[in-house]
Amino acid sequence: MTSEPACAPFAGEPPSRETYILNHGFQFNPEAWRRRLPDSIDLPAWLEDRPRLGRWPRITRGDLLQAGTAAHTGRAAIDILIGAYVWGSGLPGGRGPARLRKVFDLNNGDTER
Repeated sequence: MTSEPACAPFAGEPPSRETYILNHGFQFNPEAWRRRLPDSIDLPAWLEDRPRLGRWPRITRGDLLQAGTAAHTGRAAIDILIGAYVWGSGLPGGRGPARLRKVFDLNNGDTER
């Protein structure tokens, strides 16, 4: 009986946690998101500071995890929700902004619950 080599997801040494998990990210169009947010809510301040990759800023999983450490209050929780939608949608944004708007609309704009 011959044993087959173990199947590995990487050829050679796996990348570091920083490279593979925390730096996993997407570019996004801030204006596409601003147009869909309720008037009383803007993009989180921490999203405004993302580095650009070409024309668009980029959000990473690490950005979300770092922002999530402060998500104990109402506004911080809203910010992480917005960030999670942005990260999960990437470019061009497609239905992500509209889906997030539905979340706010279904709560009649009440973001305190």
